Amino acid sequence: PPRDARPVVFVSYAQESPAHSEAVARLCEFLAAKGVDPHYDQQQRRERISWEDWTNNEFQTVDYVLVIASPAYRDIGANRLPSHEHRGLRSEYRRLVDLQHEDSDKWTRKILPVVLPGRSPEEIPRSFRPFTTTYYRVTSFTDEGAADLLGVLMHAAGGGAQTRAEQLEPDSLPPRPPSRWRTW
Repeated sequence: PPRDARPVVFVSYAQESPAHSEAVARLCEFLAAKGVDPHYDQQQRRERISWEDWTNNEFQTVDYVLVIASPAYRDIGANRLPSHEHRGLRSEYRRLVDLQHEDSDKWTRKILPVVLPGRSPEEIPRSFRPFTTTYYRVTSFTDEGAADLLGVLMHAAGGGAQTRAEQLEPDSLPPRPPSRWRTW
């Protein structure tokens, strides 16, 4: 059944520092301003919820899951943190890995590793294959700084949304900058 044409994303990240949480919130605000519907755990809640049920539902109903690279997320994936640290993220990570194992083609397309300003692709958990699949580097919370990620997310809107570059006349397009993501 058709739904709102806005792409919907679930944002999975480690609450490892106030600065990192703020960067994730800024990404979500930026995406919302661009017509994306970001779902993440810091949104206002009016009732008590089961985080496990909420997350499971989100994974099944969103267009994409954004995995935000960070040292703690990488360490969760490598099982290098004590089991009492980042329990919610550990649970999200395990469910995402299980979904990816169940249907690799679907979930490789649906799980988008994102590298925010100041972060590194080496902080993407190995399970999400940072060096053999595409990741999305956001250099700033601007159209240009998030062009590759926005291109994928806007494509999810059913082809109706166009990136700014697609709206320009072909002769007026500036030279394409080097890609901010890798493919092999």
